[in-house]
Amino acid sequence: MKKQVSEIVESEIEDALVAHLDILRGILATEEEVRLMSRQLRLAEGKKRLDILLAVGDEIFLVEIKKEPFKEEFIGQVLAYYDELLALQKNKKLI
Repeated sequence: MKKQVSEIVESEIEDALVAHLDILRGILATEEEVRLMSRQLRLAEGKKRLDILLAVGDEIFLVEIKKEPFKEEFIGQVLAYYDELLALQKNKKLI
């Protein structure tokens, strides 16, 4: 009897990236330290959660994990997160 491999879920990809920040450092093509700021951050205006928020040097990186082919709606989702993060930063409420 063949063992069936379960389909990978986005949270497993996120787990692996967070456990091995060097992978993200390679993806971002940076020599600077990559620090995890937050994971599954629920933003005030959205019902969704931002997957990963990173600090690299003096920059902040928003990482949204998708395991499906690109859809235009993903851009809107990331831009909404970006706007909320800017508002939090302006109000000194960003982590």
